[in-house]
Amino acid sequence: MTKEDRMKEMGLENETFDYALPQNWVNAVYDVIGSDLKNSITGSFVWLYDESARMFGRPASLNFDGNIILSHLIHHKNLHLNGRYYEQNG
Repeated sequence: MTKEDRMKEMGLENETFDYALPQNWVNAVYDVIGSDLKNSITGSFVWLYDESARMFGRPASLNFDGNIILSHLIHHKNLHLNGRYYEQNG
């Protein structure tokens, strides 16, 4: 299944999205989960410009691997929001 097919399946075919991911976000993900999952990162996301992130966009998971990666990011001490690298204090 292509990314385009998956976006249609998710009902997001009319949303604005980009197949390319911001390199700084990908690098930040590598810092958290390691670069050995490179294919999972690039194959599991599109950059979505929906109502919640129209100006800067956000990563949108397309599959189970993407959901697992997002879970790791959420539970890591560093938060990755809208492609920016924020470190929690404390």
